[in-house]
Amino acid sequence: MKRDREDLKGRADTDASLATERGAVNDAIDRAVANAEKQLDFLIARDRVLADEGISRVRRHADKSLAGERSMLSVPSPQVVDERVATDYRKQAERSATDALFERERDRVDEHIEADREKESSAEVWHQAHREDTDEHLSIERSEADAVAAERDASEMALEAARSAEEERTGVFAMVAHDLRSPLSVIVGNADMIAEGAEDALMREAAGDITRAAARMGRLLVDLLDLARIDAETFRLDRQPHSLTTLLSELRLSYCPVFEDRGVTLSVDVPSEDLVATFDHDRVVQLLSNLLGNAVKFTPRGGSVDLWVERDPEKLVFVVRDDGAGIPPSALSHLFERFWQSDTDRRRGLGLGLYLCRTIARAHGGEISVQSEVGSGSTFRVCLPMSR
Repeated sequence: MKRDREDLKGRADTDASLATERGAVNDAIDRAVANAEKQLDFLIARDRVLADEGISRVRRHADKSLAGERSMLSVPSPQVVDERVATDYRKQAERSATDALFERERDRVDEHIEADREKESSAEVWHQAHREDTDEHLSIERSEADAVAAERDASEMALEAARSAEEERTGVFAMVAHDLRSPLSVIVGNADMIAEGAEDALMREAAGDITRAAARMGRLLVDLLDLARIDAETFRLDRQPHSLTTLLSELRLSYCPVFEDRGVTLSVDVPSEDLVATFDHDRVVQLLSNLLGNAVKFTPRGGSVDLWVERDPEKLVFVVRDDGAGIPPSALSHLFERFWQSDTDRRRGLGLGLYLCRTIARAHGGEISVQSEVGSGSTFRVCLPMSR
């Protein structure tokens, strides 16, 4: 808005400057036209006077010469008289012709001058009309620019209000998600205690259900907190050198029992050689856990899921492959969007798991991709830049 006020002030200054310059130019043009007309009239009048005086002098000189010639003849003969009469007639005719020619020349000059004046007048009228058209176009353009500026200001104000509301919503969202973790920890602790001390099988099974539900709720809260950090631009990584052998061994130890309960075989290829790479351990575990969780959810009993790592001097690639139901082609382009869920999801969450996987991969400077066919399973590849 400050920039718009400066633009409006600049326009006002420009308008004032243009008006001053136009007034000065118009005054200069009017003075120049008036001076030119006066000078032209003066020159014409002077030329006419000089021409008249020249003709008069020529005529007086001719008359004087003729009178002298006549006085030298004492008694003119009839022949001389006839010659004089003829000469006078010729002189008179020449004078009349000269006067007519001079008069026609004067008229021609006057017409030329009048035509020039009309052209100048027409040009002035055209310039005035052009100025008026230009002023009208400028006025229309300024009005449109002012309307656009007003709309932009309104949009910026609405956007700022929306941002403030979004920031407030995100702050409340993060605070609630964080505060829910404490009572959830109490629920999990008590459920574990009940499961360990209960003699009744149904009680132990119920306590186990509570523990699993609480664990799932805990994962949802972690996803919500991460989403709040992403929106607040506080999502950070802690890159440290870590052993890939240790990482994959931890994942196998944690997820094999879960897969066995679902009747799905999990195969984790742990390298025999201790490979070390630099990454955020907890975030990569979160990423791979989301992929393994999706794989077991969409793989039927008797199916299998494989996890292995490929490594070269430039990149580190984690691969998760399953032989489950596969993903329809129409869903592949939306798979990593946040809050997106497939119509075929049997156990709906928030639609944040794969979105967070992509966020974690990109935060490392890498990328995640998927290849899938309906009925032939899916293969996810997480490529991270290799650094040590």
